[in-house]
Amino acid sequence: MNLFLSLLTCILLIGHTIYAYKNKILFSASYLFHLYFFIQLPLILIFVIYLDQSFLFLNSNTPIRLLHYLFTLIVAAQCTFLLLYKIGNENFKNSSRTKTTWSDKRLKIFCFSMIPLGYIAFSYMIYLNGGLATFFENIGAWRSGGMIGQGWLIFPGTTLVPMACLLLAIHSRDKYPRKQFLMLMLALLIVAIIPSVLTNFRGSMIVVILYFSFFYHRFIEPIKTKYFLLSATTVGLLFIWVTTQRFLNETTGYKNGFYEVNNFLMTNYDLMVYQSLVRSSGSDVLAMVVTKIQSGVPHTYFYPALYEALTIVIPGAIWPLKPIPQGVRFAEIFYSQANGGISPTIVGDSYWNFGIIGVLIVIASIGFICSRFEKRVQDTAISNHSIFTACIFFPLIIWSSESLQGALNGTVAAFIWMKIIKILISNSTSKDGSSSLGH
Repeated sequence: MNLFLSLLTCILLIGHTIYAYKNKILFSASYLFHLYFFIQLPLILIFVIYLDQSFLFLNSNTPIRLLHYLFTLIVAAQCTFLLLYKIGNENFKNSSRTKTTWSDKRLKIFCFSMIPLGYIAFSYMIYLNGGLATFFENIGAWRSGGMIGQGWLIFPGTTLVPMACLLLAIHSRDKYPRKQFLMLMLALLIVAIIPSVLTNFRGSMIVVILYFSFFYHRFIEPIKTKYFLLSATTVGLLFIWVTTQRFLNETTGYKNGFYEVNNFLMTNYDLMVYQSLVRSSGSDVLAMVVTKIQSGVPHTYFYPALYEALTIVIPGAIWPLKPIPQGVRFAEIFYSQANGGISPTIVGDSYWNFGIIGVLIVIASIGFICSRFEKRVQDTAISNHSIFTACIFFPLIIWSSESLQGALNGTVAAFIWMKIIKILISNSTSKDGSSSLGH
């Protein structure tokens, strides 16, 4: 049974890969979501079953019945995703939307105000944590719980600054010769990614890279395969290096320097590639969720998730009684671990909310959203504001594979801020029948 499901899950991914390659949509929300889903979930089960690898919960002694159940749940989720993706592609057409135009003056005032303000907020956060040297020295403890209550300072630097930089890039796409525009994009990318690099938020770094790479690939010119592979390899190597640094720091109990990390990576490269692949250990987390739910831990029925998402933009600093985040509750309930830090995966999160029905509803929704999203961005008459909307939601769709709650929070926060940005920088709107993603 496990062999059949292992082959089936691989065939589903390979089939999607062939389809995406033939239709030139390898760099798409649907395919990257599916790829990340595969790495987090079925790949881990394959490691456990066929490579005799052990994780925190799953190992070679895990009951075969549980492995069957997990594999069946994961494959059912894959099939549901692909089915709704196909339905959305074939049976619906794009609707006409109101076209939004930007005011050059208002956009520049917003961007050149938000970027320094974001850096000021970020610098103040560093100051509150003892200064740059102390912050770097204690960054592990800070990431494990010290950042709680500081989101209102982190968000401007890691989210609003990249948004402002992306706005400038989109607004400038037809204003400069190609080489000058590429240099401008590179400069904006660097400005956008610095706060995420300083906080060692790998996820935020990748989100910023996805903003700019998706914008360039889809709305400027397709990135050639060799450059795409080179860029993906570079990002992958950086990801492995950061994973090595964290692994070595945790193993030795102190912060290791650049040369120590490099030496360890060179002599243990296979181990660190493996550690990078299983960083999330999604199936291991899912196994814990399923086991504890079946042992009596109650479902949450989506209410706490929606409540948190709808109140996400209210800072804890002005709402002392703000409910504990679902990510923190998840870690406490399933791992007896304070302060969160565990990615439940979209299947684990959905199962916690409403069991198998919750998984199928959520995965079906993601499949349909992916199909509609890709239909929208194929529109050649898409406006700058719609391009901005697409670039912001592109990584959110992919990242939903890691956490439903994170995707909900990010979507609500992005929606609210994009509405605010639209009000601040819009010049006029005209109902000209143009199709767009946002309006």
